[in-house]
Amino acid sequence: MQSVPPSQLTMAILAGGRGARLGNVEKGLLKKGGRTLVERLISLPIPRAETLLVTNRSAPYEKVTGARLVHDVPGAEGPAAGLVAALLAAKTQWVLVVGCDQCELTEETLRPLLAGRPEARCFQVGGHVEPVPMICSQEVTQLWDQKLTEEPSVGLKGLLQLAPLEVLPGQAHALRSVNSEADLIELGVERPS
Repeated sequence: MQSVPPSQLTMAILAGGRGARLGNVEKGLLKKGGRTLVERLISLPIPRAETLLVTNRSAPYEKVTGARLVHDVPGAEGPAAGLVAALLAAKTQWVLVVGCDQCELTEETLRPLLAGRPEARCFQVGGHVEPVPMICSQEVTQLWDQKLTEEPSVGLKGLLQLAPLEVLPGQAHALRSVNSEADLIELGVERPS
């Protein structure tokens, strides 16, 4: 089975959340191992044509290098707005979408998503679909953009129901996000100074 060619792959880092459970901290600017979580994701050794940093608040991320800044779809809400914005901005056939707070992602974790040429593929952990990280093809862009226009608060799972979705078994620890003070401690993540 052929993998997604690097020249046709964009990585999109979703960084639009408010981080409300952490006191409204920009989660992408949290640090682990001396680097911000966004820097860690940008440096993942996954061959790709481009990296996008998708957010609804550009000011905190203006100094980030190695990624093109893209704004969420105006008028839409949540991660679905970032996903569709990434698809609309990407110049490649496939987009690998990751959350800025997924600090345990590795090339090895993401490799199964890149095998073959899916319309949409993500992981499942404990019987629950985890929509991020995921890979999706430009084939779904028009359909998802239309749905988001009609229903601005649609969630990622609502979009995924509209496309042929392949679900792979995933490792819970590798897909964890930073959402609480306990996560900061358990995952060795620090607040920005």
